[in-house]
Amino acid sequence: MFIVVLSAFVLMSLVGNTLVILTVLTNKPMQTTLNYLLVNLAVADMVFASSVLIRYIIFPFITLPEGQTGRFLCTVVIGGTLGWIGAAESILCLVYIAVERYCAIIHPLRQRGRFTRRRLKIFVVVGWIFALLFSFPDFLHVKNYHADLRLCISDGPLDYAHISVKVHSLSWLILAGIVPVSIMVYVYSRVVHHLWFKTVQNLEASQRAALRYRKQVTITLIAVSVIYAVCWTPNLTAYLTEYWWEKITWIDKTGTVFLTFNCCVNPVLYSMRMKSFREHLRDMLCCKKSGQARVQTAEMRTLPPTRQPDELTLNTGHSHIHLNPGKSWSHQTEGV
Repeated sequence: MFIVVLSAFVLMSLVGNTLVILTVLTNKPMQTTLNYLLVNLAVADMVFASSVLIRYIIFPFITLPEGQTGRFLCTVVIGGTLGWIGAAESILCLVYIAVERYCAIIHPLRQRGRFTRRRLKIFVVVGWIFALLFSFPDFLHVKNYHADLRLCISDGPLDYAHISVKVHSLSWLILAGIVPVSIMVYVYSRVVHHLWFKTVQNLEASQRAALRYRKQVTITLIAVSVIYAVCWTPNLTAYLTEYWWEKITWIDKTGTVFLTFNCCVNPVLYSMRMKSFREHLRDMLCCKKSGQARVQTAEMRTLPPTRQPDELTLNTGHSHIHLNPGKSWSHQTEGV
């Protein structure tokens, strides 16, 4: 049952996140900086899902070569190091999205909070470098493949390995659990207060529409963040208890299932919450050319040029507007 559930989630993650990437890359109206960040999040989720696929589904049925090749595969691929790099990058993406929403909604006119293409590129590069460095201790925990046991086993000094893993497990709890969740709770609580509880009077129709879009974006991203916190709690708990007290098998397996589920749920949320995404996805699957750009251009000309909205293409069913936080309201979209 464990393998069956993992296989279903891995398949959903690979297919769903691939569709997210293709939907953004093949539709001009979707090619915005924030959507490209969601593409980066999809790539990170696919890296983790691929690692789960190799480690839990493929590895039990294959035999690895011994020697240097087997050591490399056990340490980097089978041991899960590659997957943790993707996991660390996905965490950084969620935190940066939360901070970007805060700057765009709470302080829309500040230059510091603008989400430009240049900053996106810098963030993506720095994020992957940080994820690699954060997972570097896993590379030091070398494992060798034993053909007779068909297992990857560490042959290094056990005391050093045990101490390093204890420190690493505590670091993951703090940097992947406590810190990002605290940041997202604070940021989104400020955003929710600003959007739902701050009184704004005499809004024009286009401004009321923009407010509805902001709320839809916020609800979607809060849902993604809540699911992240729920799905990561069992794994971080299992990782900590395994090396500080004792390994609890059912918590370890539950954590793996929850993390894999976290990698496949985002495309489902996008489809449920974002009508624009559903329409572009349907057009792509049906090999149709989207006519959304023309509709967006016509409708964006009706928006006032003095306020700064969010950047994410959403629909309420009555109108279709592309929102861009880095510039004043206009009919132009920002591509990379």
